[in-house]
Amino acid sequence: MISMLQLIVLAGVLMEMAKRDLQGYVKAFLAGVIFLIPVTLQLSLQYSQIYFVTMFCVSFLLKKHEKLSLCGWMFEFYFFVGILSCFFDFLTYPLVALGFVLLVHFILEREHSETWSRFMHIGEYSVAWGLGYVGIWCVKWILATLLLRENILRDAILQVLYRSSVESSDSGVTEIITRKDALLANFHLLVQSKVFIAVICIWALYIACKMLRSRFVMRNKKPNLLFFGGGVHRYRPAAVCMDSFNG
Repeated sequence: MISMLQLIVLAGVLMEMAKRDLQGYVKAFLAGVIFLIPVTLQLSLQYSQIYFVTMFCVSFLLKKHEKLSLCGWMFEFYFFVGILSCFFDFLTYPLVALGFVLLVHFILEREHSETWSRFMHIGEYSVAWGLGYVGIWCVKWILATLLLRENILRDAILQVLYRSSVESSDSGVTEIITRKDALLANFHLLVQSKVFIAVICIWALYIACKMLRSRFVMRNKKPNLLFFGGGVHRYRPAAVCMDSFNG
């Protein structure tokens, strides 16, 4: 059931991207979704919640971007995204919602804002998201403390420290888990999937073929076009993968 809902929601987002003439970014978007490990999402209600929040917010942004910008409601929109992330997430990976929405947002504004302005907006909208996310937690803790007349704030702070620490004692044995260990464990889970490995191999082959084809075409261009291409390729190395995705 969850897998069907995942596909329906994802299809809705891709349709909105097509309406916005963003077909060139679909492959990159799907690559990001793949790294969320769809198999885990469909088997776990805990990990699927933030996926649905992310897709819903991205779809809403694609539909209402102009209205939000014209009315000056973008800060409030990210604040609401933070509230949704806090309300539905089970302390898994809430920053994914912010990251996906920010990426789609700045793709939509790629031709209407300067680079420095984009970085300023990233900070501003991240603060808005953080206020919504942390604010809801604080309100729940304060209300619980007032209603139950217990020090829920102290318990909450202890839980935050425990979940953000590098020590784990769930199995009865205390062990140190570093960020590197966590990343390696997640990557190991990915490479165990034959479907994922096949997708990555096909993708790498596609990018390699496209790069070779691009070089072949450039060699057959006239000298004046080669000069222009040389200017373009001054910044191409840093974005060669994105160019491949956008093709």
